[in-house]
Amino acid sequence: MQSTHEVEHQELLRIIRWIDDNLTGLRLPADPRSQIAAGCFTLVIENQAAIALLYQAGLYGSMMSLMRVLNEALVRGLWIRYCANDKQLQDFQNGKLSKNFGSLISDIESALGADTLLSRLKDSMWKAYNDFTHVGFGHVTRRHKGVQVTSNYPDLELRHSQYVASTLGLLAASSLIAMTDASELSEKLHARTRAFFSRRHPESGRG
Repeated sequence: MQSTHEVEHQELLRIIRWIDDNLTGLRLPADPRSQIAAGCFTLVIENQAAIALLYQAGLYGSMMSLMRVLNEALVRGLWIRYCANDKQLQDFQNGKLSKNFGSLISDIESALGADTLLSRLKDSMWKAYNDFTHVGFGHVTRRHKGVQVTSNYPDLELRHSQYVASTLGLLAASSLIAMTDASELSEKLHARTRAFFSRRHPESGRG
């Protein structure tokens, strides 16, 4: 019998295939703001696939270290697309970003409406994601099982990582499609997203 995180992984693979089948060759605007935002969104999708591959290889530590990167790529893309003024866009092109992660999310949620998924994910998981990426104590403790030095990540944490990768990949795909006039593709994505969220999702993977 498959574990719950293996079941979640199979759904992630289906999402990755759906995105690849439907977004390959998508024509996007060529202005600087759109190009920068699209670069962020495609990084989300690439990191989503990398998370799936690392899971399959059993390289859970490397997989978990990408969770912060996955979140940051989506948030920066949304902020550039919908919130940054011209000066902030220029600053970003020059390697400067004056706002912290929480401020970027606040700007996005103010601009786009009531959905608080990003802030809820930050509140529940950001400390853990920082630990995973920067080799904090919380991550190091997952490298031991009894007296053995080995990978030891809770099942719920592995499941949650697959679920978040699916979720943010769908949001990145939606953001790319929103930059085009592909209304039929947008409807297809909304249907796929509804099907995904109709499933029972895991609790927070904090350990």
